[in-house]
Amino acid sequence: MPDPQKHDCAVVFCIDANFLQFSLFMIWQIAHLNPHRRFDFVIASQDDLVIPAWAKPYGIVLHRSGPYPEAAAGARFSGSMSTLFRIMLARELGDCYRRIIYMDSDMYVAGGDLGRLLDIDLGPHQIGAVLDCRYFYLVAPHDEEFKAAGLPNLPYYNTGFQIIDTKAYRDQEVERRAFDICHNTKRPILKGDQTLLNMALKGGFAQLAPCWNWQQDGLSPLLSHLYPVFHHHFIAARKPNLVVSRRLPVRFNQAYRDFMALYAPDMLGAISDQPKPRQLRLQEHIRMVFDTFTAGRITEAITARFPDPYRAIL
Repeated sequence: MPDPQKHDCAVVFCIDANFLQFSLFMIWQIAHLNPHRRFDFVIASQDDLVIPAWAKPYGIVLHRSGPYPEAAAGARFSGSMSTLFRIMLARELGDCYRRIIYMDSDMYVAGGDLGRLLDIDLGPHQIGAVLDCRYFYLVAPHDEEFKAAGLPNLPYYNTGFQIIDTKAYRDQEVERRAFDICHNTKRPILKGDQTLLNMALKGGFAQLAPCWNWQQDGLSPLLSHLYPVFHHHFIAARKPNLVVSRRLPVRFNQAYRDFMALYAPDMLGAISDQPKPRQLRLQEHIRMVFDTFTAGRITEAITARFPDPYRAIL
């Protein structure tokens, strides 16, 4: 690990060059919300990245990700292989960091003490994560990949936000078990690293409070009105940097535009234009209320299981 390492924990992003500015946007947000942070920022990539001068004070560590197994090419997801790098983080960074928070680059950071979260009790588990989005609008969903593999209805998590205990991860050979899925299955790997990790762990992870990886803005934006969300995760293709819709408030798009205008003006062309200000139409109100009503009871039951966002269900 290069000299910038200062702490024994890190917040890590795995990206290709296309997502550098979006990762820097999140680092900028996290740094302002955690002024006394006790963790490093690490960006892992196989591309030749350059940290701009304005971001140098954050002490960002650039890590060159190693090669992934040849068979992992079958797990390509959304045109990029960079998501698979997170499977290798514990092996590549575990000698430097006892705990890692991995975060996708399509998230908006609104709060939360990540230093405190890094000390959360994970019990015997290697990973702490939030249930996948379907658990918030379906009763006991049985993941199609588990079902196809003949597995029972086990908990299935979204890999966009993970706490990784690097020692437990390595001791229990999670990386090997995940990549072995590429060799041992003839079925399509539908969700890249998310498929591999969930198939390897088979429900064996510590469940985090949904506020750390809130995946509901696109479906039911009203659900967060009375629930404090720390990280908004834009899991759908309709992300606020690409399109503005009734399901994603314009404030997210404006935040991207303000950041890029200040620090990466050449990226402004990648941010969608804002619509003219208007009231939501009656049909849009009705649709949001309907979605919230149908999913609200299920989501409320899940959030009620986490009265303290700094305690996991083991």
